Amino acid sequence: MEYAYSICLFVFAAILYIYSLAVGKGRFNMIPREYAAHAEDKEGYARRFGKVVRIVCLSPVISGVLSLILNLITDNTDIVILISVITLIVSFIICLAVGAGQMYKDTEERG
Repeated sequence: MEYAYSICLFVFAAILYIYSLAVGKGRFNMIPREYAAHAEDKEGYARRFGKVVRIVCLSPVISGVLSLILNLITDNTDIVILISVITLIVSFIICLAVGAGQMYKDTEERG
């Protein structure tokens, strides 16, 4: 049971990665309308959005790997979960910032 957190995160990251590949192929219709309402180049936007989702799906992978390593080192599950969740939140913020930078890197939409 101590590996359930890691397994859930790996499954979630795999599903998110598959979604990012589908969107990255230029399938604009798979992006929720709230996020893509003002896109003129729909295929380019879909490719960039897929790249951002691929970057963001690294966050659960990083947290899951750290959780696995910590579970092998220590038996204190409270500390493992606390560190893993903090890592998930911090890595999500960092990955989202990097992804947002990549999203508008080569477009004139960035101010």
